[in-house]
Amino acid sequence: MNGDAVGRLRKLLCALHARHGYCQGHNYIAAHLLLEASGEGSSDEDLFWVLAAATQTCHGMWSETMPLCQLSVAKIDSQLKARHPALAAHLSRHAVQSVGEVARPWLLCLFAHPSIPQAWRTWLWDLMAASGAEFTAGEEDQARAHVALAHAQLAVVVIAARLEARLLQTT
Repeated sequence: MNGDAVGRLRKLLCALHARHGYCQGHNYIAAHLLLEASGEGSSDEDLFWVLAAATQTCHGMWSETMPLCQLSVAKIDSQLKARHPALAAHLSRHAVQSVGEVARPWLLCLFAHPSIPQAWRTWLWDLMAASGAEFTAGEEDQARAHVALAHAQLAVVVIAARLEARLLQTT
């Protein structure tokens, strides 16, 4: 991965999204795209347009009041409570009131955070793509991207559920 390439993507994205500019989470998305595209012959321009479309489609994640992020946090928490009440109660007893809040750094970079293993990052992006996310600027595409993001949010709940047995046994 080339830091110069991330820098070039950052400058171009700032120019494109003058209102909300470039956010820290965008670095992780750019780095993820560069890593995934390495050796595939993708140009910086190709990567820029994917990054630009992803950040435009999910702009509510980074806008001033972060409505898409807030909604995502709430959805993760409600899904965890509905699907895994014992785990939700256990986490609550240990002062983890919101798994969604814990997942916020993952949300702000569309699950491209380096704390997520590479295989999981690829799986989550594949899940979003398979769910119909087309990172373009049209309203219909934004709706599909939000559905895809919801599927990825549900995947966070699934990951937590897989850890449930270990968490409940250790404390």
